[in-house]
Amino acid sequence: MSNENNTETKSFINWERVLSRPEFRNENGEANLDEVMRQIREEANEYLSNEVGTDEIKGAVQTVFNRMLEKNNSKDAALETDTLITRAIFELNVDEETTSKAKKRIHNFLDRETKKFKDTNGAEGIVVIRKGAGGGVRYATESFIADYRKAQEKKLAKENNAK
Repeated sequence: MSNENNTETKSFINWERVLSRPEFRNENGEANLDEVMRQIREEANEYLSNEVGTDEIKGAVQTVFNRMLEKNNSKDAALETDTLITRAIFELNVDEETTSKAKKRIHNFLDRETKKFKDTNGAEGIVVIRKGAGGGVRYATESFIADYRKAQEKKLAKENNAK
């Protein structure tokens, strides 16, 4: 399929380029969408077969933080994002060919978990990315969740008092 960035369609596929290929037209010149979809499915399945799964990523991130908690005999754990990603890649034991894609998947996972954590006030999500001083990726331990909720309550009270 076309790897061009096409922002004019929802799928980002350059349909003019795709449908100009003879293998996607029948003998009458009509589009053979069944063949187009077969090819898309085949390429997507091939791409996904080399992808690191979300459960594997979650397990690697948890392993990194749990080892850190155990080693430091601590109730909280935080790492810089790049450090966490590097350690998770090591845990996943991915090959060089897959490393770049795995790094992106881990970063996206961290973003999704952060959104989940913030949207649910710590009820869901195993990590939260924090910006600024004391930033980095924080593991959602009981201690951190309690501190986070207290900070959110203070923030809300301050906003209400300002009104």
